Amino acid sequence: MKKLIIIISLLFCSSVSAEWVLLGTKNGNKVWYEDERIKVKGDNAYVWSRSSYPIAIKGYKSNERYDKINCEIYSYRNLQLTWFMDSYWNYNAFNTVGDGEYDVMIPQGKNFMRVLADMVCKK
Repeated sequence: MKKLIIIISLLFCSSVSAEWVLLGTKNGNKVWYEDERIKVKGDNAYVWSRSSYPIAIKGYKSNERYDKINCEIYSYRNLQLTWFMDSYWNYNAFNTVGDGEYDVMIPQGKNFMRVLADMVCKK
C-alpha cells in the first residue's frame, strides 16, 4: 500500500511541475521558458519566461514574465512581469499585471525575444 501511495504521489508531482528550458545565456544573463504552458491561439502565442542576472538591475536579480507574441507581425505585449530580489525567483519585489498597453516590435538580430518568438511561432 505504501508503495502505491508513493508511486501515485510521484506521478502527481511530476505532472504539475513546470518544465523550464534554458533558452540561452549571454554575458552571464540566463533566460528560460516554460515549455509545457506555451499556448497558441490563432496568430498569437502565449509564453512564460524567466531571466536571471549575475549583477542586479536596479536591485533586482531575476524576473518572470508572461508575454503574448503576435507571430504574424512579430510583435509582443507583456501581460505580466514580476521582479525578484534573488536569482532563484523566491523573494518577490513587485509585480505588474496588464502593464503592456501596446505591442512592441521584436528587434532584429539575436536577442532573447527574437529567439523565443522564432521557437514558439513554429509550433
